[in-house]
Amino acid sequence: MRRRFFSIIASMLAIAILLPAMSMAQKMPKKHKSAPDETIIVIVGKPNPTFNESQYPHLRFYYLPDVSFIVDDKAKTKVKLSGFSQETTATYYGEPEFIVRFGSKRHIASDNAVYGIVVDKNGVVAYQRAFSNSLAAHNDNSDEMNWTILSVARKGIGQKGPLEDYLKDYVEKGKEMKLDKDKSYTPGQEPTYKGWEDGDIEGLELPDFKMVKSDGTAVSIKEVIAGKPSFIVFSALDPDKNFGSAEEAQEKLKEGKVKSGRDFFKSMAKASSGDGTPPMFWHIENVMYNYFPPRK
Repeated sequence: MRRRFFSIIASMLAIAILLPAMSMAQKMPKKHKSAPDETIIVIVGKPNPTFNESQYPHLRFYYLPDVSFIVDDKAKTKVKLSGFSQETTATYYGEPEFIVRFGSKRHIASDNAVYGIVVDKNGVVAYQRAFSNSLAAHNDNSDEMNWTILSVARKGIGQKGPLEDYLKDYVEKGKEMKLDKDKSYTPGQEPTYKGWEDGDIEGLELPDFKMVKSDGTAVSIKEVIAGKPSFIVFSALDPDKNFGSAEEAQEKLKEGKVKSGRDFFKSMAKASSGDGTPPMFWHIENVMYNYFPPRK
């Protein structure tokens, strides 16, 4: 009798959890007019087999499995707050060389943020900035968001307006960013141009570097961009985390597979919790592509 009771309660709660998730997974066909056809996501680290890339149909995921980093300790940490961005210094190791050098100047795989750049059709960097995950941590498709990745402004390295302005100019209108002749990158050498110490790459042609897909297929960033203006987002995923635990718990509740009250409440906690994916992935799908992945 007790087991039957938990089974009924579990089924009712599973419906309450799954129905909102299903309703949020409705695809709206019209993307933002200035958004590229897809956003390139470069994960610093190895692929995680439990991470479901298909939940983000407009994001294309690539990985840098041979790159690692160590966040600087308190004596060396430099925190910069600018709008909604937060950047912390870290030291990167491994290959590709450019990512290691650049990441050591601008921590591109922070736990608290993602790092975005816009390149024009010639591969020249027109825009760069960090976006804090707090910008989208608690939003869903029922919220009216006053601040989005498109609209937050930042006074920084070179840009004067929000990301939306740069996507309009370089993606929608196809403008060309002026190549800065004083900025160059030579493999095997640390750049010495003014601004490199702060990770300034605006006006620099993005150096080519190798990545892999989740199936292990090797590809270069130049091949992925293929002469198109692009929005590239750097981020990180825990390679050892079970990103499917929330979905597994939801299925367990849905099917009434709970053995005890303790098991029931543990499953409830997992089913209703986030899976640890950077909320900016969901946010980019939402504001740039009008698509709403399930939000756990």
